[in-house]
Amino acid sequence: MVTMTVSHKRKDALKDVWDAVSSGWGSVTSGGVWSNAETEQEFEARLQRWENSGLAHEEAKRLGQKPPRAPRGWHKRQYPEIKRGDKAKYGVIGWARAVEVTRGANGWHVHIHAVLVLEGRQQAHERAYALGRSMHVRWNKGIAKRGFTSSKEHGLRVDVSEGAERQLAEYLAKAGEPEKAVRNSVEKAGKALAREATLGQHKIAKRGGRTPFQI
Repeated sequence: MVTMTVSHKRKDALKDVWDAVSSGWGSVTSGGVWSNAETEQEFEARLQRWENSGLAHEEAKRLGQKPPRAPRGWHKRQYPEIKRGDKAKYGVIGWARAVEVTRGANGWHVHIHAVLVLEGRQQAHERAYALGRSMHVRWNKGIAKRGFTSSKEHGLRVDVSEGAERQLAEYLAKAGEPEKAVRNSVEKAGKALAREATLGQHKIAKRGGRTPFQI
């Protein structure tokens, strides 16, 4: 679960903060950086064009002619890499988003909880945190269009669910654990994230703040 917010002041209107959050999320989940996924065939064709352009550059120099511009990375032999957006790079199967609002001493606090499901368990934590950092870069670009910023300390939070397998293993290791308790522990795995993302109307704001339902 990725939580993202903006820095705000008491004088900021709810509409302005809300629009900034909307702009930020739109920046996160649009464009090639998020969804682009180049096929192997497309990559091979682009790589061939890159090499042909570089060879033409070298040939023109050899003949004493004005060479065409060399492709990016040619002189250092930095070959192009396959284009993969965040969804393909980090294995994002799908996501669900909720917007939460509270009112406190510093005004309207609007933030997003997004639960993302990643494919596979290999390096799951590393991928999740790297994905969160990548999303936060685009988040800042989006909210900047509305005149807002977010800090590294408070603008992004990433929570990773360990999954049901670990919960099940821990409880099965306990001798004599009733089957019902095992089943309940498995069902609880990930529920905290689900509650955080979907049950905003039932929450009580922290540090003296109030949710719209409390107001």
